[in-house]
Amino acid sequence: MTRIALWLAQHQLKSKTPARRLRALQSLRSAINDAVVALDDKITVALLNHVLTDPEVEVRQEATAILADLRDVRTVPTLIRALSDPSESVQESAIAALKRLDDRAAIAALVLKLSNGTPTVQWRAAQALKSLGWQPNTSQEQIYYFIATGAIRQLSVFGTEAIKPLTDFLRTATADKKSAAANALGEIAEPAVFKPLQSLLRDAEPTVRTAAIYALEQAGCRDCQPALIGALRDSARNVRLVAAQALGSLGDTSAVEPLIKLLNDKDWEIRRAALDSLGKLGDTRAFPSVAKPLDDTDQEVREGAANALGRVGNETIVEKLVMTMVDAHAGVRQAAARAAAAAGDSSCR
Repeated sequence: MTRIALWLAQHQLKSKTPARRLRALQSLRSAINDAVVALDDKITVALLNHVLTDPEVEVRQEATAILADLRDVRTVPTLIRALSDPSESVQESAIAALKRLDDRAAIAALVLKLSNGTPTVQWRAAQALKSLGWQPNTSQEQIYYFIATGAIRQLSVFGTEAIKPLTDFLRTATADKKSAAANALGEIAEPAVFKPLQSLLRDAEPTVRTAAIYALEQAGCRDCQPALIGALRDSARNVRLVAAQALGSLGDTSAVEPLIKLLNDKDWEIRRAALDSLGKLGDTRAFPSVAKPLDDTDQEVREGAANALGRVGNETIVEKLVMTMVDAHAGVRQAAARAAAAAGDSSCR
């Protein structure tokens, strides 16, 4: 490289004007590329290493780009230093340069980026490590590698060891990745997953709230009953639906009254879910309310009411069930017959 270009860059980089410092680096980059020469001394690297402390992101990014253009392994320590830059763009440039250099000396620093950086930086670090032929040495490295590459669903096999990485991941993940993380936490099914999953019930995305409820149900979180009852009032239809379903599976009868209120929901599928859960809970307090939907306009709801009555009803409803046996839909008739038989059996006990 010409000494003149280097001298000019050193002089102009002392300017207090960010734009002038940036132009100096751009000129230096052009001189390096035009000369098509390898790095012939340590001066350029030392200069660029100093520039990486510049307060302007664009200046630091240009310095990192020059280091990448040099394609010299002597730049590796400086590029590794750039991995700690506060700017995501600078970190990305450094990772791209290290990947291009194909020097395994960068592996340890890139492994740290798997758990320390934005999702994009983590993904780029994972791709660079793959290019370098790296393989995870510990379960923690494997966990963070899966997170970085988006293989979230595979993390449940690590059990409790994956809970903290997944919980940390929830802070920066996109909606679809949050949902995947929630599913993994639900499969782990340890008490430590309850708190992070409940925090997702406040997420802005209905899909995330829905995934969190599924996960809490799968994990068997009885302590989350109040939060799930609150979800019955959610503005999103799917959230109300899965909350109604989950409350029946968890088996806490404190959900009976909130589920009864849900029988007035305008959505037939939610009314049916509430009836199914009331039937599972088997609390006789629900008996009068469960009987009313036998006249619902939707056949699925009428069938759900008959099924639920088989669990919460008594002999006083047999006459009504007999009348329901002439319903236009076979599923309703069959459910009513089963419920009537169950009510009759209970009266004989």
